[in-house]
Amino acid sequence: MRFSLSLFAVFLLPGLAQAAECRAGAAQALATLRTPKASPEDRSEQGICLVRNYLGLPEVAGAALSIIKDPGEDLFLRQDLIEAFADARLRRLVKVKESLVPELKEHDRENLARTAGTAGDLLAMAQAVKSMDETVPVCASESQFVRAIADIAGADESPVVLRASAVASLEKVLERMVESGVYDDRAVRFAQESLRNVAARDDAGSHFSGAARSYAHLANASIPYFKVRSEGRALASVPSEDPR
Repeated sequence: MRFSLSLFAVFLLPGLAQAAECRAGAAQALATLRTPKASPEDRSEQGICLVRNYLGLPEVAGAALSIIKDPGEDLFLRQDLIEAFADARLRRLVKVKESLVPELKEHDRENLARTAGTAGDLLAMAQAVKSMDETVPVCASESQFVRAIADIAGADESPVVLRASAVASLEKVLERMVESGVYDDRAVRFAQESLRNVAARDDAGSHFSGAARSYAHLANASIPYFKVRSEGRALASVPSEDPR
């Protein structure tokens, strides 16, 4: 038991401490993430925490997106940020701010309801809008993340380990986006085309990226644009035009 507790202290507690530090001081964590000379481990720890907890801040999203896109950045830092994006909170609920009708006193509402039943129903519906919640994306640059990660998944020059993380991240993110009912249709289509192209290739890197399996999974999950042949090979979402 002492040995297990020692391992817990050595390997887990430092990570928990850094995560707590990130949540307590996002500005300092962001400064660490933006510093190329900082320890790669520190940058990864702070970056993971920032993406998972502060993706809604434009400066956090911008820094993470810049690192993910930069092939000159540390490979494992890019991988960690890609995987953190898949685990990040992508949607939030906000109150609808105002109704389309002016405030009315109780007797005014009763008079309107007696005058016209349908008008009363419309009034009640409009007034109820004030208590509704609207689902919105947490990150304004979500589509840019999806496109950047899709580019990595399809880049032959990217290391296979990074491509595999990109594919797995896309699979998870696309499911969550579509399930929420609020998503950029063009971003989903872009990711579909990227995964389709990778899944159709015969090279080893594309095979080990897991694109074919992820594409089939998303097709079976009825994600828009994803379609699969009965034998499991990827198909274009839009039939090609007859060259004649």
